[in-house]
Amino acid sequence: MWVTSLTLIILAVFGAGSGGNMVSVPVGVGGWLLAVLFIILAFFDREDALPELTRRDVLIMALFFLAALVVHSVFLAEMPSTFQGDEGSVGGSALNFLRGNQNNIFSVGWFSFPGLYYWVEAQSIRVFGQTVFAARFPSAIAGALITAFTYLMGKKMFNQQVGLLAAIFLTGFHYFN
Repeated sequence: MWVTSLTLIILAVFGAGSGGNMVSVPVGVGGWLLAVLFIILAFFDREDALPELTRRDVLIMALFFLAALVVHSVFLAEMPSTFQGDEGSVGGSALNFLRGNQNNIFSVGWFSFPGLYYWVEAQSIRVFGQTVFAARFPSAIAGALITAFTYLMGKKMFNQQVGLLAAIFLTGFHYFN
């Protein structure tokens, strides 16, 4: 399977090209996603079963995700009070995707950051408009997802109390996202 993955990676490189616009979006993105899938399948040890997720775990993770998303989204446009230069520059690179100046998620944008993040932020701007909230919301979603998975990792690595305490801490820690 790793040979298939390597072939798909090479295909994705040719599909992506080296400029701001992809040579072929379906070939670049599709090859990359399939390569990632084949790498995971190639290194997944069938004898080493994944930890079992109970309904309770899924419910607790969903509650932590929603709680963290609410906590991190309330006053998102106002806290912190300054919209810093980094945020504005990232937002400007995201606008390149919306304006059609760029579509290559594998290229780099402002300050040599990967283009995939700018594409994600562009989708938020597309939905919420050109606002501070839209620029910051993808980070709030990522923070909420990490909070939910922190519960699971803490529980699996130590015990349920550690998972709960770690997730509670991240839920209330505003500067985490």
